[in-house]
Amino acid sequence: MARTKTYYYLVDKLNDQSAPKIRSALKALESVEDVRPRLASGIIEVDAKKDVEQELKMAAEIAGCIFRTKVQKKQVR
Repeated sequence: MARTKTYYYLVDKLNDQSAPKIRSALKALESVEDVRPRLASGIIEVDAKKDVEQELKMAAEIAGCIFRTKVQKKQVR
């Protein structure tokens, strides 16, 4: 059984309308356990069994956001 790991992504234009759309899209994936958007910093934390960068790119585009990059935990405040 695969263990979950926390991944961090920087998303531009993340707001209170787009965050729930991205969260629900990612929660529909089997490998995703939890999604926590941080609106103030534009960071989305994803607890998943694998990296979901490609799926997040699509979800962000649909929600009207711009996927910037994947970031490391030490870069997140």
